[in-house]
Amino acid sequence: WLWHRTFIGDIELKGARLNAGLNFDQINGDLHVELASISGQPVDLSMQLNAPTGRAAGRVLTNLTADFFLSDDGRMLIMPNLRAECYGGVLTGFAEADFGAYGRYRAIAELTGVNLYEFSNATTDPESASNTEGVIYARIAMEGVQGRPELRRGRGSVRITHGKLASNPVTLPLLQLSQLMLPLDASLEYAEAGLFIRGDQAVFEQILFESDSLLLFGDGSMNLNDYSVDVRLRTRGRVVGLSDLVGTLNDQIYAIHVTGPLDDASASIVPLPWLAGFYEDDWVERRLEQRRIAAEEGVAE
Repeated sequence: WLWHRTFIGDIELKGARLNAGLNFDQINGDLHVELASISGQPVDLSMQLNAPTGRAAGRVLTNLTADFFLSDDGRMLIMPNLRAECYGGVLTGFAEADFGAYGRYRAIAELTGVNLYEFSNATTDPESASNTEGVIYARIAMEGVQGRPELRRGRGSVRITHGKLASNPVTLPLLQLSQLMLPLDASLEYAEAGLFIRGDQAVFEQILFESDSLLLFGDGSMNLNDYSVDVRLRTRGRVVGLSDLVGTLNDQIYAIHVTGPLDDASASIVPLPWLAGFYEDDWVERRLEQRRIAAEEGVAE
């Protein structure tokens, strides 16, 4: 004989937590559940989350919605879509987690049009808040095994537009040191970086800061446990008549080395070998040309 059980109903959530590749907490709302179980067969489960408020990594979310269902074999919980409003922008995501012996997971998260000032100061004491401004566009895809952070792998990108980055704990010392090497008064207005993740390390392959008069570009890494950074950047002036000469001298002779906690990093000037930095020229020039063409055509990147 077979037995058949069903449940359809709503569960009220108060301060609930969810780990979907990104840690959510303080979720307040309703979870609609539809469950059917027949003996000898995998459970049929689907859920819809509707939460007016919540948090992700300490950042406030509003109007959080997500769908969940079990795979046909009952071994994997899948979240095909997640959406929430976040500081004037939107957080979207996808995740799946295997209930098997290996506990594998895969997740994608994307930020679109998020206010940088509110996002970066969300977990900061108001007295020490920075005046950093801008709009964030970011995406990260990650996979791994639950309970095995050393097996975590991922790739992502981040871009900041309409920026005012001079007072940021990282960019302020960059500007102060770059002005020692360049007779310029610059405020960084644009930033981007590509990265990949291995275990507890995020490796930045291509970092670019840009203003009307200054470029900073290079590479580095960040420890995901304590958010300490180790970044080396070259400088190039963009003033007509000085850009080529000053840029070449700085690329070959100097770099700015940034180390320490992300919110209290220190920067110093370090010498480079005569040919150091030339390999970056190709990607920097290609990226600047791509941005110029996109601006001329009115295409959003």
